[in-house]
Amino acid sequence: MKTRKVAVGVVFRNFPGGIKFLLLKRKHGWKGWEFPKGGVDKGETFREAALREVKEETGLKRLGLVKQVPGKIIYNYPKQYAKKHGYTGTLQKAFLVHALAGKVVVERGMFSGFEWLDAENAFRRLKWGNQRNLLRRIVNSFRSGV
Repeated sequence: MKTRKVAVGVVFRNFPGGIKFLLLKRKHGWKGWEFPKGGVDKGETFREAALREVKEETGLKRLGLVKQVPGKIIYNYPKQYAKKHGYTGTLQKAFLVHALAGKVVVERGMFSGFEWLDAENAFRRLKWGNQRNLLRRIVNSFRSGV
């Protein structure tokens, strides 16, 4: 079995009260809040996959890619899940994506809703610890002016 490559798009937008992050409420496979993400297709880079997944899952088209977030996330699947799906886990790379304009229209088969949240509320909502850690690193980079 092999590791699945996954690209994560951490989408943010500037609002009058400050920066907010886009979270999607997943209903397919499991329930909870997460960043847009998905598998890297054959012949596609992580960067291309991140932008494609954000567009597919959110309906946003006017996007600016700010930067790749340093590091990677490795997630190992439980044995039963790995056996069923044919992957031992995921290797994830994340990209900070600036939503320049547009209305969010979530992919209805996968998600039941969305919210733009400040960092503190996004931390509370995110289901997965690895995504909370990712957001923490991003917020720290904003504070240091990177």
